[in-house]
Amino acid sequence: MGISIRRIEIDGISYTIRPSFVMPYMTGVVSEVEPALFFRKFDVPFWALAHVFGKDAMYWYRMEQSIGRNSLVGTTIKNPEDVPKDISADEKHTRLLGKKAYVATTVGDNCILGVSVTTDAGTKSLTKAYGKFKEEAQLLDPEYIPETVNTDGWQGTRNAWKTIFPCVVLIACFLHIYIRHYIDLP
Repeated sequence: MGISIRRIEIDGISYTIRPSFVMPYMTGVVSEVEPALFFRKFDVPFWALAHVFGKDAMYWYRMEQSIGRNSLVGTTIKNPEDVPKDISADEKHTRLLGKKAYVATTVGDNCILGVSVTTDAGTKSLTKAYGKFKEEAQLLDPEYIPETVNTDGWQGTRNAWKTIFPCVVLIACFLHIYIRHYIDLP
């Protein structure tokens, strides 16, 4: 592609750093493939994309498939025994296209291990969102189960983690306990 990329080494592990305007696996430039991938939202077949945008049908198929291949856990942790046994989880409240959304985030050992967006903070939605972390962690270690999860005490979050890992010990954040029990909020 004629784009300079960098490699960095952290604790003996090499990582490739690519610009954000390049698609995963350096398969194309985002601005050039975005129009065709937009039409996939409407189930436009790959052969039609190839006819209008060039390349061939398999190029567009592989382009679509490569978008979701990155595993956050697998990208940041290489050795299965390094997946943290003690993790923290919380949702960041935000807006997505003007509507309330929640970014379910899992962290451990000073590293972001999981991020998934959901449109509500109920048990079912959070179970699906946090379940992505479980899926990726168990790709590294099929037997992985965290020992503890530190949460803010939100019932949907607690229920989600108990559904995902029934034997996990949930630890409520001290600050949230204090706020809930000792400060009279309107």
